Parts: sequence; structure tokens; C-alpha cells
Amino acid sequence: MPRKRVKIGGQRQLYQFRHSHFSEKARWALDHKGLAYACVSLTRGPHIRQEKRIALEPTVPVLIEHDGTVIQDSTAIIDHLERAYPEAASPR
Repeated sequence: MPRKRVKIGGQRQLYQFRHSHFSEKARWALDHKGLAYACVSLTRGPHIRQEKRIALEPTVPVLIEHDGTVIQDSTAIIDHLERAYPEAASPR
């Protein structure tokens, strides 16, 4: 999946819907890896405007890494975490 880069304040951010199974899957993977991150909870509908600024599609979850790399989709996030942080195995 194509990736985009955005500028953030240096902290890893997970854009999510609070009650989404896909967002929960991404949170579990980040927690399992022991990685610090900030959750940005979006509201369905108005989220489209905000997501168009950071991602290619208006879907969640979206992980923005420290360097501004944008990873979208829970499975893509887990794959990225596995490659970037191989020291702990993530749940599938």
C-alpha cells in the first residue's frame, strides 16, 4: 500500500475510532511491542476531512511514525511493526 509522509510533533500517533475492532487490533500490536503512542480518537463522518490531510484514504486506523511515515490499515500496521521492531512477535 502506498505511504505518505506528514509532519508531526515527534510522538507516534494512532488515529482511530474508539470502538473499532480494527483500531483495537492496532492498539494491541503497539502495546505488545511496548511502543509509546498517542491515540487520536476521531468522530465518524467529520473524520474524513481530518484524514484527507494525513492519509490516502479516509479509513482508520492510521499510524504515523516518528519520522512522519503514514501506515494505514490494521494489517499493514502490524506488518510494519514486525519489520521495524522484530524483537517481540505481534499477535495476528
